[in-house]
Amino acid sequence: KRLVLPDGTKIRKDENGIDTDFIENGGMSEFKLFLGDIISLSEEYNFGLIPVMMPSLSSTYKSEYQDLYGDTSVVEKEEVYNQEISYFFQTFGINTLDLTPTFRENHKQRNLYLENDHHPSRFGYQLAAQTISCFLLQQGLVTPTETTTGICSVRGGYTFR
Repeated sequence: KRLVLPDGTKIRKDENGIDTDFIENGGMSEFKLFLGDIISLSEEYNFGLIPVMMPSLSSTYKSEYQDLYGDTSVVEKEEVYNQEISYFFQTFGINTLDLTPTFRENHKQRNLYLENDHHPSRFGYQLAAQTISCFLLQQGLVTPTETTTGICSVRGGYTFR
């Protein structure tokens, strides 16, 4: 069984690019050690971190996935994973940017993923870049320029934790 959306996007059951075995079998602890190393490097070399959560294909098309398969547990695991990572960064005073709401809001406008693949298309990367730019502008982390005028008009905005 496979869902094919009007824009040609295909969604297979349990195919989202998230390794649930990694999450469920202690991989998260190892991943947090790796993230801790990144945080240490950012402090040592004095650069800021903006962790960005990129949604999977299944997560972006969550309602369609639910309609076809009647089960969103794989998507819910991804959501819990992202929340856990966000919380981890928050304990160090680092905010994260979750692109999931923006992708869900905009997925009917254009095909955000490559056909027969779970990687973003050029439109998916464009939406991600616009949303990240909007976040940077709204947080005062970059100075507005002529080229950034109107960039924050992305439907769905962004989720800032």
